[in-house]
Amino acid sequence: MKVLRPLLILFGLLILLPTFAHAHSSPSCQIFVNDHKVSFQEPLFVESGRLFVPIRFISEQLGAAVEWNGAERKVLIKSPINDQILFFAGSRGVQINGSKYIMDVSPLMRNDRMYLPIRHVSELLHLKVKWMDNTVQLNQVPLYEVQEGDSLSSISAKFNTTEQLIKVRNSLQSSTVSPKTKLKVVIPSVMKNENQDDLLLLATLIEAEAGDEPFIGQVAVGNVIVNRINDSRFPDTIEAIINEPGQFTPVSTGRINSVKPSQSSIEAAKKALQGEKPVKNAVYFFNKANTTNQFLLAREVVLDIGNHRFTM
Repeated sequence: MKVLRPLLILFGLLILLPTFAHAHSSPSCQIFVNDHKVSFQEPLFVESGRLFVPIRFISEQLGAAVEWNGAERKVLIKSPINDQILFFAGSRGVQINGSKYIMDVSPLMRNDRMYLPIRHVSELLHLKVKWMDNTVQLNQVPLYEVQEGDSLSSISAKFNTTEQLIKVRNSLQSSTVSPKTKLKVVIPSVMKNENQDDLLLLATLIEAEAGDEPFIGQVAVGNVIVNRINDSRFPDTIEAIINEPGQFTPVSTGRINSVKPSQSSIEAAKKALQGEKPVKNAVYFFNKANTTNQFLLAREVVLDIGNHRFTM
């Protein structure tokens, strides 16, 4: 038994070694951009089952301008379709035309190059990604030109998305679009806010703060949280905003830990994360009947919904 046990341990290690190496190996796949095979100067790698590619190389293949700020460790991409996309090393935050969103992974630095999963880079550059065995096809999707008789509803159905996401992607304030208007129709995953942890946390706060309020009032509470992401006075992630000391009574008292979000609160959180703004740019809300806080009472009023007042 004394001899057998070390042999079993050694055998187990030999089995595990290939798996560990594969987790960080250079993939053998081929990548095509607009039907042209590309050869990367920097090595690609796979981490947690995702293919990471250098942001600069993919961007420049599509004619985008790329600016690296070494002091602040950030990359700015100016795309041919007039998007400005800002990434920060070590941060899940990304800015798209000035609005902040949260990715499910931070950019990784390798040999002074910034890498992201290929799907994130592609969607942000208005590409469709198609996997076929060990081949990845990245194809530029042209802007959609609005036709006579089109509506945002029909356009969103055509591209399997929602009217609200089309509005957010194109910074539209109205649901009316004129013929010959050109629209971006590839919706990046970060704009869909598919991070389930953020969704559940936001829905829980909505339930705790506005569970008895009308549905639009629940969306409005989520609207406030999302607005704070884009306001330099507040933290830039949903988790940090909600847990910031002294901001939300259910968090301060610990009651939020025993709250289970209803389906209504979950749907309200989804709508807020997808860009619905019933209270526009409000960053505060409070109960009109109970609040004596002079700071809150002095704020510019945006709208009253149910028992809550929403302010700037």
